[in-house]
Parts: sequence; structure tokens; C-alpha cells
Amino acid sequence: MKHAVVTGGASGLGLALATRLHHEGWAVDLWDRNAAGLEAALAGRERVGRREVDVRSAEEVRRAFEELGAEPQLVFHAAGLCHVGDLETLRLDECRLDMEVNYFGTVHVLHAAAPRLRPGSHLICVASVAGLKGLPEFAGYGATKFAVLGFCEAVEGELRRRGVALSVLCPPAVATPMVRSLSYHPALYSLFPFSDERAVVETVLRGMRSRRFLLLVDRGSRALRLVDRVAPRLLARYLEWRIQRYRGAHPEWRTERPPPLR
Repeated sequence: MKHAVVTGGASGLGLALATRLHHEGWAVDLWDRNAAGLEAALAGRERVGRREVDVRSAEEVRRAFEELGAEPQLVFHAAGLCHVGDLETLRLDECRLDMEVNYFGTVHVLHAAAPRLRPGSHLICVASVAGLKGLPEFAGYGATKFAVLGFCEAVEGELRRRGVALSVLCPPAVATPMVRSLSYHPALYSLFPFSDERAVVETVLRGMRSRRFLLLVDRGSRALRLVDRVAPRLLARYLEWRIQRYRGAHPEWRTERPPPLR
């Protein structure tokens, strides 16, 4: 039986993928620091393990891997936080917290997982389109996802030599609990469409087959990456122009909410 470890498995993309894998016959271990969410996730299902793990702690992550009952074929690292704000409204403590969870959490997971994975296994880390291009209102969060992408790119060759595939998933916004809990609704969320959770899961499943390094969900994400390679400053000015124009036409923009959870 195939076995997967999913961090951030109590909700959002982690739970969505775990649910799909479980449906396809995988055993899944859900790791999260949200005890109540873990208890409810895939409740009553067989082949489901649950463990409270705070990825900010290298020791907790190391111990969790050491105490696994089986060697995973897949580690899907989805645990993450997001805080938004312009430079003048950005809270420094939130920037530090995002870095501790998103970046150092990734370092801890890869560092602990790599020695325990056999050839043929696969590590997939969740970054974001905000880790491909610096986006207004996402400076703190985006910096952590740039760091995730850079770290994974640097160690991908080493893991490949061991026979372990490493991929980085860079999805656009999805109406997950993390997004819905933001302090306000960023203007970019009203200018560009949200992705469907199911589309992200399908992208992950295709990535598991292809074992490609960079996993992009939709045409918009691929276009963003292409244009940024050709004309990064022009793209940055265009995004800023669109945001300022939107804010001017919608004085209530900070009170808007993302679409409902599906």
C-alpha cells in the first residue's frame, strides 16, 4: 500500500490532496498543529494517521519522521501561513512568523525527510505564484515563497542523485481557510480569478507522474512566469497600475471577501 505524509493536512490544499489520495487507496498521515482540525479531517476513515506537528520546530519534524510506521512514497508539504499588507501596514512580527512557518518549515521537512526516503519517492513543497513574482500587498508572504523555491531549486539535484524527486507547486489563490482568514481581501484577489481546489489537486497528481520540478496550475500562472522573464519591470508597473485603478474605483475594497469555500 502506498503511503503519504501530508503537512498542513487538517485543511486547505493538504486535506484536499489527502482526501483524493485516500480515495485512491493510499494510507495517509496528516500532520498539523491544529488539533481540532486534525481530529475532524477524514474522521472515521481507515488508513489515516494524525499527529500534531509544528513545522517551526526542527525537533518535532525530525521525531515525527523517525516515528512513522511506514516509509512514505510521497511527502506533500503544504503547511503554511499568509499575512498581507502594504509596506506601511505590514507587521514585522507577522513577517517573521510567515518566514518561520513557510521557509524554515520547508527546510525542517526536507532536512528530516531526505535521509528516510527511498529511491522512487517524491517530495512536493507548496510555494505560490507570489514566489514567482513580487506582488503588491504580498511582500512578506511572497518573500517566504521565493525562499522556498530557491531552497528547493538548490537541493533538487542532490535529491535527484539519491533517486528522490523534488517538486515545487506554485498555485494561484484558492479559497482555502488560510485565504479566508486574512485580515482583508487584497485587491489582486478581485482583479484575477481564484483557482479551483480540484484543479490544484489534479496538477499535483500530474506532477507525481511527470516528476517535474516546477508545477504550475493554470495558463495565468504560466503567462505570469513567461512575461516576468521577458519584461519584469513592465509587468510590475502594470500590476501596480491595475491595483491603484481598482482601489480608486472601489473605496470599499478592503472589506470585500474571497469566494466561499467549495
